[in-house]
Amino acid sequence: GANEAIPYLMKSLKDISWTVRTASAQSISSIGKESIKAIPNLINALEDPDWRVRYRVSNTLIEIGEATIPGLLKILSHKNEIVRKEAIDTLGELNITDPKIIENISILLKDKSEKVRGKSADALRSIGKAAVPSLIKGLEKANTKMKVIIISSLGGIGIEAEEAIPTLVNLLKDPTQKLRSDPAQEEKYGLTYEDFSFTRAIVA
Repeated sequence: GANEAIPYLMKSLKDISWTVRTASAQSISSIGKESIKAIPNLINALEDPDWRVRYRVSNTLIEIGEATIPGLLKILSHKNEIVRKEAIDTLGELNITDPKIIENISILLKDKSEKVRGKSADALRSIGKAAVPSLIKGLEKANTKMKVIIISSLGGIGIEAEEAIPTLVNLLKDPTQKLRSDPAQEEKYGLTYEDFSFTRAIVA
């Protein structure tokens, strides 16, 4: 039964083979309520060196749901940026508008790692309207590239981000900010037209 399988599967998350580790994470997700017992082991498995294992583990945590939140919040301050990114991704995909989740992810908009900062903006975009005030606040003291990423996240939220429009209009019309789209800037930051579609619309 499930009770007997859980200890074996938790142990298999540390198997030498990445395929076994991935299969173990997948099997845990199919067990049902008993899978809650494996949450600490799954959280630890987000440190796995193989991205395929981490991807499956993240999906399993998402499938388990809200019970994973305390453990995920705890590792947002992990020294390994890969672990921080995985925790942010997973929390964002849970799509829960809990103020504590939003607050903790928002802190990482100022993370020392550019990739972590970007993942934070992505996760807040996934959460949606409830995260808009945090994204607006995140524009403060952000560098140019991060401002563009945050603006793009607000654009991804769409009409539900309308409270950000006054702030964005002022920001985009400020000549010192250099946020208006131009070919040189797009090349410098590796941006696409879609990144600017929301900003073009509101400044036009």
